[in-house]
Amino acid sequence: MTIKKKVLFGFIGLLVLLLIIGAISIFQMKKMGEQSTEIKDNWVPSLTLIGETNALGTNVPRLLNQIGLETDDKEIAKLDTQIQVLLDRIQKATQSYEKLISTDEERQLFNEYHQLWQEFEKELPDIVETAKGNDQQKTIAAIKQVIPVWDESQQVLIKLKEVNSKGASQETIESVEIYQGALLSISIVIAVAILLGLVLAFIIFRAIRNVADNIYAASQTVASSSEEISASVQEVASGTQHQTNMVNGISEMIDQMDKAPSLQKMEKNDGQRYGEDAGYFHKGASSFGQFEAD
Repeated sequence: MTIKKKVLFGFIGLLVLLLIIGAISIFQMKKMGEQSTEIKDNWVPSLTLIGETNALGTNVPRLLNQIGLETDDKEIAKLDTQIQVLLDRIQKATQSYEKLISTDEERQLFNEYHQLWQEFEKELPDIVETAKGNDQQKTIAAIKQVIPVWDESQQVLIKLKEVNSKGASQETIESVEIYQGALLSISIVIAVAILLGLVLAFIIFRAIRNVADNIYAASQTVASSSEEISASVQEVASGTQHQTNMVNGISEMIDQMDKAPSLQKMEKNDGQRYGEDAGYFHKGASSFGQFEAD
């Protein structure tokens, strides 16, 4: 595989890892958002409504006890009006809560509570009418009869509160687990991306080093070749000088050969001149001899 393909596949791998990180982040953030929305829009309002219902329901027995002790019809009517206001608010709270029910257990408990509360609420008009008759003993007795139903309804309401608290806690735990899982997954992918980046950097570094080594080796080869070429040039230059010298020598020989006939002619002429001079010298010597003889 070529370096180009390795680098290309490395960058593609990094891109894929980045896409995986983005996908994990988006998916886990979506789940965390759903968990947070569930807590905000369901469990917290449910707990708030249960607490409100409990607080309102607690005031009803208190007002009933006041009615049992009251002998003034106006005060009884006033207290009865306050009870009706509480009952209306409790009804609105339970209707709002019913819309938020999300589990079968919660539905079962709510139905149980609603049934008990209706039984308690059904007895309230009779208690008020008894109180208006100024018969405190009968009023107190009637109140004592409905209080156990109220207590039971409140116990069921407490169970509902525990279920919702447990649900909110579970949602919170799951949200934290989602966050931790996402963090772990992203950390692993980032570690793989870093490792891949290091491998890619090593491949690129090794490729650059190989190229540098090849360039250095090529430069050394070129330098060696240059030295060989220089030596060859010097040898050629020496051979050329030698050939020049040889050509010059041959030229001189040719010149000498061209001059040879002239020299022979000159030598012949010189020989003739020397012969004539010798004849003259011989004649002179003969004449000198005769002169001495005379």
